[in-house]
Amino acid sequence: MTKQEKQETQAQACHQARDPLRIENSENGVCSSLTASDVDAGALERPMLQLRSSANPEVGPEAEEQSVILVAEDDEPIAETVALLLEEAGYLVMWVPNGREALDAVRRLWPSLVLTDLMMPRMGGEALIDALRALAMAEHRPMPPVVLLTATNVTAQQAAKLGAAAVMLKPFDIREVEGLVARLVQNVPSQ
Repeated sequence: MTKQEKQETQAQACHQARDPLRIENSENGVCSSLTASDVDAGALERPMLQLRSSANPEVGPEAEEQSVILVAEDDEPIAETVALLLEEAGYLVMWVPNGREALDAVRRLWPSLVLTDLMMPRMGGEALIDALRALAMAEHRPMPPVVLLTATNVTAQQAAKLGAAAVMLKPFDIREVEGLVARLVQNVPSQ
């Protein structure tokens, strides 16, 4: 599959979400999906999945070469800051607020890298890593590298034991995140 075909598949997957309720805004290339349980919880104010793609006029032809980064973070200001920084650095960014939706996004899009909070509702980072490992084995694909973004005191050794490639303790220097992502994405085999 060429990079252009992969990009088109990723954009289509966003717009063909399996969720029963879907809100699309084609003007800015953002696809937002809400499940029925999210509507019941009154979460209509925030998008559950964002993927900025080549359909976005702000993203130029270089989008075909972009790596997809998944950000699983329940703290919206942190997620938005990380996503914006990575978009400015040239990555396609998906954002979901919990591990369960992160796992669904990985099934549909198989990102180059996953940045995840350790403690989130509906599925935390540790359970997400376990689920990603099992999914990768079932799909016969390499597991995307995972970076833990956490406020808990987790060492690099503890993160590695969990299966994460790295850990960034909150509050973190956002530019360090950008550098770490660049190094990890550079080592991801093409799919």
